[in-house]
Amino acid sequence: MLIKNSDYNVPYTDGRVQIFPPCDFCGERKDNSKGYSHLARGATGRWCEVMHSCNECTGEGANAIDIESARIKCSEQRNEWADF
Repeated sequence: MLIKNSDYNVPYTDGRVQIFPPCDFCGERKDNSKGYSHLARGATGRWCEVMHSCNECTGEGANAIDIESARIKCSEQRNEWADF
């Protein structure tokens, strides 16, 4: 599942410049202002972020859902929960 506005895939500042975390697909530190992350469900039912991507690698992000909607969707099934 692809989400946007991730709490973890965000740029940070070292006091002078904005630093982007590396993209798990291209390895570059590109613009990730939309906070795209990919979720996976583990064997215990726990959903968590497994990969982060920059805006360029995600493309249009047409199938990305907002993080709050994803949390609800991941918790709808019995014995499953969102851990992100």
